[in-house]
Amino acid sequence: MAATSESVIVTWQRPGNENGRIVKFHVYIRILDHGSGREIRTVKKTVPPSTWNYEVTDLKRREAYEAWVTAETRIGEGARSSSVSFTPSSMGKKYTHRKEHDYSPFSPISFSFL
Repeated sequence: MAATSESVIVTWQRPGNENGRIVKFHVYIRILDHGSGREIRTVKKTVPPSTWNYEVTDLKRREAYEAWVTAETRIGEGARSSSVSFTPSSMGKKYTHRKEHDYSPFSPISFSFL
């Protein structure tokens, strides 16, 4: 990682309602233009079922980000977690997101800026 890059750690908890043995997690990071809010791209990273976090690196101050997690069993990919939006300008803070009436399988999902 370059000395000027910024990163965030996305963490999650095991889904409350598992539909089989989890074989992997997928972490989605949507990258948005900070000014217009237009989507630049969405990145999907896959991690093993024993992993409960993922480090997103090289965050850019001119971009905004949104992240969510899904679990996959042998049957397929499940419902997505709540999403959390963040920008590198909020460095040094920890964010935990939970909607008041959130029925997603993952709650909470949190971000720790490094």
